[in-house]
Amino acid sequence: PSGFHLYAITQSAGRIYLAGERGLLLRQDPETQRFEAVSSPYQGSYFGLIGTEHELIAYGLQGNAFLSVDGAQSWRKLELNVMESISSAVRLGDGRFAFATRGGQILISNENVSEVSPLTLRKPMPYAGLVATQARTIAVVGSGGVQLESLSSQ
Repeated sequence: PSGFHLYAITQSAGRIYLAGERGLLLRQDPETQRFEAVSSPYQGSYFGLIGTEHELIAYGLQGNAFLSVDGAQSWRKLELNVMESISSAVRLGDGRFAFATRGGQILISNENVSEVSPLTLRKPMPYAGLVATQARTIAVVGSGGVQLESLSSQ
């Protein structure tokens, strides 16, 4: 739309959402099967979305991340306290979230995503992606390759 790139797609509460450049957020209309723009709390680029049955998180440039619990009708800014772009995020098995930055940080939220704390890393690198692999482990990928990080201290 308008020449903006799309960077992410997810599903939340039975609807599909897209995110991209310049605050672009789109939601699928189940009746028309088309995408409609939703109000964005931020005009910078979003690099990713996480959708659960009750939550939608959009994240991207300069550490910006926002949470909606009402189908993208309203948003709450997440205080991640980083300036680096959020490149990837994942919901952990215990309900918390992990956020990876291009600056080499991984942040772990509490259950209601009101606070985050940095994970102590063996070998930080600019991260491109992460995935929850086991109850207390995440796999990360970035410029330094692939590594496993333990969540035992969290």
